[in-house]
Amino acid sequence: MVWRGMVRPRVRLITFVCVFAVALMVFLPLEVYGILFGLYAVQRQIVLEDPLTLCLWVGLPGLKEQVFTPERKKELSRLLTNEPGLSGWYFFHEIDIFFGLLSDPLAGSLSVTGRTRDPEDPVLRNRTTQKTDKPTSGLYVSRKLLEQLGWRPSEPEPRELFIEAPNRELVSVPVAAIYDELPWGHKFVVDKNWYADFLQEHADVRCAILVTGPIPADWPPPAQLPKLVRTAFDTYRMFVPQKAGSAWRIETWRDNGYHIRDWTTFLQKINSLMTTAGFSPASEEFWKDARPINQQVNPHALPAENMGAIYVKDVSHLRSLKQKLEQNGFYVRDTNDTINRLEQLNRSNLIQAGFVTAFLILIFTGLMLVLTAVQTLRTEAKMAQIGLLKAIGMSERFLRWMFITESLIIWLLGTIVAVITSFLLGKYLVAPALIPEASRYASLAFQFSPAMVSMIACSVAACWIVMTVLTTRKAIGTSPARLLQTL
Repeated sequence: MVWRGMVRPRVRLITFVCVFAVALMVFLPLEVYGILFGLYAVQRQIVLEDPLTLCLWVGLPGLKEQVFTPERKKELSRLLTNEPGLSGWYFFHEIDIFFGLLSDPLAGSLSVTGRTRDPEDPVLRNRTTQKTDKPTSGLYVSRKLLEQLGWRPSEPEPRELFIEAPNRELVSVPVAAIYDELPWGHKFVVDKNWYADFLQEHADVRCAILVTGPIPADWPPPAQLPKLVRTAFDTYRMFVPQKAGSAWRIETWRDNGYHIRDWTTFLQKINSLMTTAGFSPASEEFWKDARPINQQVNPHALPAENMGAIYVKDVSHLRSLKQKLEQNGFYVRDTNDTINRLEQLNRSNLIQAGFVTAFLILIFTGLMLVLTAVQTLRTEAKMAQIGLLKAIGMSERFLRWMFITESLIIWLLGTIVAVITSFLLGKYLVAPALIPEASRYASLAFQFSPAMVSMIACSVAACWIVMTVLTTRKAIGTSPARLLQTL
């Protein structure tokens, strides 16, 4: 009887309009909120996919008090022990190395910032690498560094690079792997042990006595050096060199000696002055083979770590852990700016949701007014039916539930149409067109959860039933005789 009452000729069109209006009231919020929350989910996922998202950077390069001495390491370990949500931590040292250009290493060099490498570093494990050869150690460089050194993608990848050692010597170093990108703005990483051996092998030592490489045969003995050269020796406060075989033995005035790089610079100037004075230029071995002969060589070991990387399992632990470490005197940075980015994303999403909700309320109010008018017409079209039912003994309570049942059927039909339509349009048409990288995040680009559908559909159902009760109350309470007059 309820269904027949909905499809009678006089009310069929009105029933269709009601179904369409209810479907529109369910469709609009489902589609708008699905796109809005889908955009938020995609943006959040992009942030979370970067391994640096779950990382805090402890320490500050350049500040001596931030160096991780054994005491500071012990203090940090004490703070991190039993910390919930912690994945692990490790220490590294940020270093600067001068790289020779690929086209001509001797023509110039480029200062580049990098750091020591920990094989267990999850950031490096998740980066795409390409092995150039199979060296056991060496440089792990980024493509950006290679491009800065003059490499072009169309060219073969270099297997070695020239770097300037602490003693100013250009050394060929194998390239162990090439990363597409490295974190924190670093252009390269090196193994700790390899770098320590490299520093000791090419140490920038202090020495009091130095022996040069071989010198040309036409150079005069030290006592007959040109005046410019002798003046240079006096300027650098050194003894006049003594020729021994094919090399010079040079002694300093200072007890603590000079760094080898200072000697190298000085010997290059001597070579230039001798050439200017008319003597044949010395070979590169004159200054490249300079070596200390005294026993007071103190090669520098690998500097102490000045930074630490701490990884957490979930972003919810980032802020609390950062505050805890800062309160204990550690300089802490959110390496990927995750905390601020997610908070800004949340604020932006709340603001957008507020504007969307206000807009939908306006549309919803307009549709409710239209539905009220349509429902009133539907009730008037059924006056005669109500009168006949009351005349044969139907109670007002039965009539009220009959109208509520009709409204629930209309709501159910409209909701089914709205859910199917919004899902198909949102997932396969609207979301891919509006959300960047929607194809990559297909499961997130359109948020269509049962909870959202239930909440919106139940809200529409409640409003629709209340409106039905209000618009039919007068007709149900009217006497049968008066209602039958509409026949």
